[in-house]
Amino acid sequence: MAKTLTLKDTAFYRSAPNVEAIPCSLFGVLFVGRSNAGKSTLINALTGQKQLMKTSQTPGKTRMLNFSSVGDKFFLIDSPGYGFEKSRDYFEGLMDGFFQKYVGEKGLLRAIVMVMDSRRALENPRAIGQGDGMMEEYANNYGIPVIAVFTKVDKLSSSEKLRLKQKYADSHPDCLYFLCSPKDQDTYKKLGMTIVDVGCGRKIEQH
Repeated sequence: MAKTLTLKDTAFYRSAPNVEAIPCSLFGVLFVGRSNAGKSTLINALTGQKQLMKTSQTPGKTRMLNFSSVGDKFFLIDSPGYGFEKSRDYFEGLMDGFFQKYVGEKGLLRAIVMVMDSRRALENPRAIGQGDGMMEEYANNYGIPVIAVFTKVDKLSSSEKLRLKQKYADSHPDCLYFLCSPKDQDTYKKLGMTIVDVGCGRKIEQH
């Protein structure tokens, strides 16, 4: 009986500091988010590997696209965090090149996982912060589905969680979304299954 593919089957593949280094051998799922939104920490939690993606408290620390192979079926792609002014031009240039090559020319991107700090998202009626709007524009221009992941929801009250769900569902009715907390392993499991499904080209639905 064939082993069921999970994100535990992820292994680091390559870092790409520029467009020329981007591998185009597999389809991919791209993780994006503001610096310190918890993007790399989320990937490490989903894969069960604490050191797969380096984490830092220093904004703008990640400067490359990091590709990890999930069972040689698809890539998890960790992008540099945005919203850090000193690296803005570099980030925009790298992401423009990525979308032109990996998405526009090769058609390999299957989804964008947009990671947002739930506390910041709650302050914005559309749950969009600086940089998130740019990523939504990429998604819309290339027809790429978005999966929204709100991190640090353990910092919210029950009423704030409900308000965040309602705001995002109203403003983004066609997007999947997940509210993640380190204490809620069931949501991590559902999110991981969703990412495997979309990475393998299967239809996804809100759990």
